[in-house]
Amino acid sequence: MNNSSLYNSPKQMEILHYLFRVRGANIKQIVRGIDKIYPKHTDFRNRQYSRYDSLRKLVQSGYVTTIPVRKREFGIYCLTKKGVDFMQLEYDIGEGDTGTGFGNDFGFFPYDYTKPPELRTEHFSLQTDIQNEALILQERHNGKFAYRDNLHSAVSYQTKQNIPSVKFRPDGELIVGDNSFLIEADMSTERGLQLKDKFVGYKKYLDYLTSQKKSLPKGVIFVFTNRNERYNNRLIYLQGQQRFNSLFTLFREHLKDYEHTFRLICVELKDFQQRMELLLPGNKKVLYDRVTAHLKLDAPKQADISTTLDEGYPVALIKQNNEHTFYMLQEIEGYTNVPWINGFRIYKELLRKYPKLKVISYYSQNHSIPPISQGHINNIDNPELKNYYKAMNFLNAGGMDSVWFDYQHKVLDAAPF
Repeated sequence: MNNSSLYNSPKQMEILHYLFRVRGANIKQIVRGIDKIYPKHTDFRNRQYSRYDSLRKLVQSGYVTTIPVRKREFGIYCLTKKGVDFMQLEYDIGEGDTGTGFGNDFGFFPYDYTKPPELRTEHFSLQTDIQNEALILQERHNGKFAYRDNLHSAVSYQTKQNIPSVKFRPDGELIVGDNSFLIEADMSTERGLQLKDKFVGYKKYLDYLTSQKKSLPKGVIFVFTNRNERYNNRLIYLQGQQRFNSLFTLFREHLKDYEHTFRLICVELKDFQQRMELLLPGNKKVLYDRVTAHLKLDAPKQADISTTLDEGYPVALIKQNNEHTFYMLQEIEGYTNVPWINGFRIYKELLRKYPKLKVISYYSQNHSIPPISQGHINNIDNPELKNYYKAMNFLNAGGMDSVWFDYQHKVLDAAPF
């Protein structure tokens, strides 16, 4: 097969463009990335057979090869040097071109850099999964999302003259609206010193950006592999919470200077798209309006409800039987850090004004997960922090009907008013 014949095979060209972008993918990822359907889709197997046929021809022609993967059903398809050279001509990429990595603005990399690693293939495969979901977001929300891989998001910088540069290399970068989020594909295998070094690296990079008066990314998103399906109905997934707690603790230890502004977000792959959509500015206002509507519907008929801003946080006042109860409202979606850290700080300030202050943590899709296991709340030494967690109710405001939980995450029959 010569280059001109490839132009007459749109399906093969689709695969070449896709593999050049993601660097490597198994057959299921190729179908997901190009055809935008999940494996449970009724047409998935037919699409898979069709893509297999195109891949077979590309392998025979020397444009694509495979990397066997241990313990996995499918190998990883990637471009050969011939395939990479062809695609660099296709995109008019010359040696020395840097490129941003966003859209079709690719940089030039030697072939050895573009190949998937032969070790840590499961980690690389998760990177491809994340990139698939990000590219679908990018296509669905034109201009609101943009993604680039770890080759393009890597940064070399010098903290002082005449010393070697430091390499900072996240697994990717996602632009959400006007904000940049760094991506970490997390297999939950990094422990101890290795995980500590990751956060030390983030601290050095943020310090460097601050010293150069450059804008900082909005945060870092750790993407977990999906839990086993038998745990899908669990409100709190123990392994996920334990991993989040470890990351939260290390974050506070090494990134203390940035904990009020630099966000740590953890999310399972299956929830990635929905979670990223909730980061768009307009969705926060929609959710807050839904929460205030739920409060009015769920409160006793004789109660008066009003909301105001105090210390920058919404506070709901419920008047009932000549009694006034104040509720601090905080949006906490899934696993995250800044809302908990800032929430506790504001709670302490508001407590001086409202001694019987209670807290409502509301969310849309993913249950608010505190950075401490429920069974450890009673062991907290700080009495204010202990009261903060115990004064809390959780509100799932994502559906037509509200769902309320107590501080132990047990479902309530009615709103806690």
